[in-house]
Amino acid sequence: MTPKPKSGRLGRIVKEFTTNNLVLLLVGGALTSLVVPYVNSKRLTEETKLKKAMEIVSHKTEFNSQLNTLQTALTTFYYDNRRRLAERPVEWKLSDFRAEQVQFNKDEHCTVPTFTGRTG
Repeated sequence: MTPKPKSGRLGRIVKEFTTNNLVLLLVGGALTSLVVPYVNSKRLTEETKLKKAMEIVSHKTEFNSQLNTLQTALTTFYYDNRRRLAERPVEWKLSDFRAEQVQFNKDEHCTVPTFTGRTG
């Protein structure tokens, strides 16, 4: 026969705690109450970062679309007006501009004050 090793006082206390179901339940509950909120907060932080990144990508795509539309409109406007103005003499261009300005100032929607040429 082999002699049993002498277990000290600490060994008996640990053995009693590990065999007592209530103690194991309390220790498990305490560990769970500490670990679960930590894990949940990490997951919530990651989900929040992911939502914000998706929102940024969505806004970026929308902004790029609007910017491309504006660029196309301005390019079309530039080439249309360059060709239209190149076809007429300078005097016609100036008179047409003044006529358009007068018509614009007569428009009811105009809220911009007109320049009369007087100063002071």
